[in-house]
Amino acid sequence: MFSSLMMLVAVIAPVPAIIKSIKERITPFRAVLQGLITGAVCALVVMVIGDLAGSNVFDELYDSVNLMAEALANDPNMAAVLGEELTAAERLDMINQVYSQSIQMLPYVIFVMATVASYIEYIIISKIYKPGGVAAIPMTKMREFDLPRNFAFIWLALYVISLLISSSGILGNNMLFLNINYIFDFVFILQGFSLVFAFCYYKKLPQVLGVVLIVAVLLTNLGQTVMMMAGFTDLIFGIKYRLKRVA
Repeated sequence: MFSSLMMLVAVIAPVPAIIKSIKERITPFRAVLQGLITGAVCALVVMVIGDLAGSNVFDELYDSVNLMAEALANDPNMAAVLGEELTAAERLDMINQVYSQSIQMLPYVIFVMATVASYIEYIIISKIYKPGGVAAIPMTKMREFDLPRNFAFIWLALYVISLLISSSGILGNNMLFLNINYIFDFVFILQGFSLVFAFCYYKKLPQVLGVVLIVAVLLTNLGQTVMMMAGFTDLIFGIKYRLKRVA
């Protein structure tokens, strides 16, 4: 399946880009960014190749989901969960709606997979790859992760553009808007992570406390929203910079 190949490529393709970045002594976060871009672009190429070969990745996923949804709709245990008063057809429609929304988030999933893979791969490769016998630049601490200050304006511009495109009906649904929205939420959450670790560092608190707090917060939708807003606030008002000044 091309959909599975896309995900595999998103994870593997960043490796050459990261090796090249290490050789060129590019800073770690920038190297991860280049790995992310490489992984996302290569995954997109796979999707295009699949489409040219007559195998649309979204259609593949929808077909797979339909088979799974039919099995779940006729499962007595699932009937008990969704409500036995519903007919098999109604349960099938409900399950299909849930999975269809998930399938529309494929670009966002690819983005996250490529990001996480690039980050982990840089840490591993930087420990074993020493071009010219020189050790690679170690991964920068998460507390030092900072989005460009103009990132908020980029977010606003793309948010408005995607909203207008979705509202115009050009794409037939709101898939573009949802994916862009989720991608930016994810990036702001990363900025929120950075803020949490910076707070623990400058207040001389154990870093493990930051990890526990982040995991606890991310377990709920409200917590994810709070973390995203914390990252957005830090970007606008420079909270980490203020923490550093008073430390």
